[in-house]
Amino acid sequence: MITFKNLFPELKEGVDEYIKFHKIENLSLSVEICESRDNTLAIEKSGDAVKLTLPRPFTLFRALTIVRCHLDEDVFTYSEKLLFDMGCPMFDGSQASSLMNLDTLKKMTVILASMGFNSMMLYFEDCYEIEGEPYFGNMRPRYKKAELKEIDRYAASFGIEVIPCIQTLAHMTEALKRKPYKAIADRENIMSPAEEGTYALIEKMLQTTKECFKSSRIHIGMDEAWGLGTGGYLKKMGYHHPTEIMAEHLKKVSELCKKYSYKPMMWCDMFFRAKSKTDDYFDEAVTFTEEDRLSVPDGMALVYWDYYKTDSAHYEKYIDKLSIISDNIIFAGCARNVRTFGNHFDLGKVTTDAAMTALKKKGIREFLATVWGDDHRESTTFAVLTQLQLFAEHMYSDITPDIDMAKLHFGASTDVPWEAFSDIDAIDSVPGYTEGKNSPMPISKMIMWQNVLMGLFDFDLRNKDFYAHYNALKDKFLASTEKFPEFAHIFKFYYHVANVLKNKAEIGLKLKDAYDAKDNEKLSELLGTLKELFDDMSSLRLAHRDYFYTEYKPIGWEVLDIRYGGAIMGIDTAIKRVTDYLEGKTDSIEELSEERLPDWFINYKNISTASGISTGV
Repeated sequence: MITFKNLFPELKEGVDEYIKFHKIENLSLSVEICESRDNTLAIEKSGDAVKLTLPRPFTLFRALTIVRCHLDEDVFTYSEKLLFDMGCPMFDGSQASSLMNLDTLKKMTVILASMGFNSMMLYFEDCYEIEGEPYFGNMRPRYKKAELKEIDRYAASFGIEVIPCIQTLAHMTEALKRKPYKAIADRENIMSPAEEGTYALIEKMLQTTKECFKSSRIHIGMDEAWGLGTGGYLKKMGYHHPTEIMAEHLKKVSELCKKYSYKPMMWCDMFFRAKSKTDDYFDEAVTFTEEDRLSVPDGMALVYWDYYKTDSAHYEKYIDKLSIISDNIIFAGCARNVRTFGNHFDLGKVTTDAAMTALKKKGIREFLATVWGDDHRESTTFAVLTQLQLFAEHMYSDITPDIDMAKLHFGASTDVPWEAFSDIDAIDSVPGYTEGKNSPMPISKMIMWQNVLMGLFDFDLRNKDFYAHYNALKDKFLASTEKFPEFAHIFKFYYHVANVLKNKAEIGLKLKDAYDAKDNEKLSELLGTLKELFDDMSSLRLAHRDYFYTEYKPIGWEVLDIRYGGAIMGIDTAIKRVTDYLEGKTDSIEELSEERLPDWFINYKNISTASGISTGV
């Protein structure tokens, strides 16, 4: 067993959970904990005796993880410096319509602690319970207050601060479309600063988060409020410049935060957009003056989010711009598995390395690693763990972290080899197509949801061997399903994803070519492939559903039921259309007569059809 000397009392439960999660109950170690005076984390191991010198209590779990990487060494010494005051993964469950359930949140918390993080942010728009507001989050995945209190308590036992991230202006589409809130809408996604009901609701938000979380910090959102003041606000108040409306609204929300003793932070893009002639966040012409500093309320931290740039100089430049109006800057980078069945590690690595290098140079001591879920999450949240490990390594390294060291620590943080999770990256990394291009192109999503008879993306899929790529990947996922039981439901899901993609990627092109060549024998052969694909995609849906109900709250799956239903029925229709053509019941297949043109989209509504799925609001 592991014994501790000078163990922090507040971490006792966390240590017990760490030992249980990593199945090291029988590990024999005697651990002495000492306090560091200069942010150094140091490890001295001699046989079974371990001395840990820690800069802050939460670093205990990273230190134990590193020790576990070197158990076969009789003597081992190691040191690194903690360079950041806050390292905080942020998980979006609202736009993703996939909210991690309590068991999953706890599993994620142990892994984050093992990596060395000290904070976790939960992003929810309308996905939490507010007393007296039954429509708020109704029929949406949402947390009960008791669940939020429990994850806050549990995370604290690892030294992890849970910070709520709400929205107090825009990004409120799902709430504002419901009956009680239409009266406080400016636009379909923006609450109206002209309505007292807006501030009554925001105060209830703050009351709820204050009750559920011990943190004095809160993220109040306020990003991307495009068209502010041009809807309900305009009808009631007449025209006011968006900058004026934003300033007054921010002042009121800041006062509410003070009432509840909050130290708020907000996304910074609206300050840039207000100075841009094109309403562009990354407008190179934007400059700030000391007078602009007055537009930032006292005590408000500004969150500089930037997810795509690969050059450190770019990040340094925008930190310099923002520093003119604020001394309290938090950076937000991205661990990206958004709009994909997989994970875009290659792009994540180059953007993270560039950004984190700039933060260290500029003395920025706090960062978020955002995990967004725009357009509903099809991937697993755990797919980003390799990217989160990279963020964690940057917390403790003044240079670009060694990737082999990151892989070693990852294996001990998750109990799964880095390579097994890298296979998830390969879902969107296809040799000769997207591999090595640092591309966010959601190739898996495009292939999965496009109609087999009307391949909007078929033009760009030609002359690539998708079958070989996904067939090999399928076998790797099957092996991981058997090797890693704690993540078996996820790897089983990916086995079925690869099994579908191997045929679906090229079936549209093969149908088109056979039809154009009037090769009925080939069409008849492809009819068999379509029937196989129908069965394979039906199996994928079931595997996806099993993993979804294991990882997330149940509400939200209905979105994927709709998507799978559309795709599977599209295959069913293709079978009928080809069959009717071969049997002479129709003399043409108009869908296959259409020219395939170069194009690509990232959202389901544009991937699945060239027509509008809905014209309503």
